Amino acid sequence: MDASKLIRRLSVSGRGGKKTTFILSIDGGGIRGLIPSIILDRLEKVISEKRGVETRIAEIFDMVAGTSTGSIIALGLTVSEEDNNSKPKYPASTLVDIYEKEKDKIFDRIFYPLRLFYPRFKPGKFERLLNDYFTRKNNEVCKLSEHIVKGVHVLVPSYNITSKEHVFFNNYSDKFRTTRDYTKFTIPDVIRASTAAPTYFPAKKINGEHYIDGGVFMNNPSYFAYRDAKRILKAEEYVICSLGTGHYQEELGQLINGGLGNWALPIISLTMNSSSKLAEEYFHDDNKDKDPNKLVYDFRYYPLRPSLKRDTPLDDTGEESMKSLREEAEKCINDKVFNELVQRILEDKFDIKD
Repeated sequence: MDASKLIRRLSVSGRGGKKTTFILSIDGGGIRGLIPSIILDRLEKVISEKRGVETRIAEIFDMVAGTSTGSIIALGLTVSEEDNNSKPKYPASTLVDIYEKEKDKIFDRIFYPLRLFYPRFKPGKFERLLNDYFTRKNNEVCKLSEHIVKGVHVLVPSYNITSKEHVFFNNYSDKFRTTRDYTKFTIPDVIRASTAAPTYFPAKKINGEHYIDGGVFMNNPSYFAYRDAKRILKAEEYVICSLGTGHYQEELGQLINGGLGNWALPIISLTMNSSSKLAEEYFHDDNKDKDPNKLVYDFRYYPLRPSLKRDTPLDDTGEESMKSLREEAEKCINDKVFNELVQRILEDKFDIKD
């Protein structure tokens, strides 16, 4: 379905005076996280220019969710300043720099003769990078419970392979799915847990339990972010911006008779793409069985989810790949969905008629 038609279909009429909650969802996708980082950098700049005052992502969105590489962006943009818990520490341009300038620290390749039996990357440099960005001057490592911008709710999916359960790291009380309290976890640990993609990074051990990439079951966290927002924020309307990291329609025919060596890496991308599409279907189909004469949607969905012209593996940090990702981000920025999102933010968040 055309994105602009979907937006109109899910629109709630007569929204004047309604309490509106803004939700940002960011997919997983390795180095392809550069795409949503660039989009968010442009969004900050456009909103700041229109308002005449610097505006950060955490000042726009009430709920921010990110899976895998999306968790780097989500938590990077919502961690608070050292001495002001009401202000975000980093602009989106910092996240762009991380993907463009620090990529070799994230993807620190392991060289083993029998690479099939080991993860592709060592996590040491990546973990040190996370500690650099999420540690206070007094050497206190930032925690979900204490160092997220006041009033912003964050959600990061992962999977606990020790207890065999889905995990939703967050900075609010999660009474709806588990009795565990994840709010005391450090931000670097949460990111490492959510980015531990099988075959790419080893599982992350926290408090004796092992966690892997949330993308194995929920690469697009938009629906659960919406569900949690309804439960805890209770707005009349929910504006959802869903940022993808690019989808490539891979030809899998040659893998029909393939073995472990053939399927090991493609299966990760296939799993993530499938879970992302499933979340899209949730929004397309929500309320479809209700009486159409009484059909009222309480959300408006703004998808910026590019299709890639070339296969870009999660760890392809070559210049040709990076150039392609920048181009895809610009296409999203020039899409009318981006412009409609900007208008909605200006009108409903900041009461500016442009």
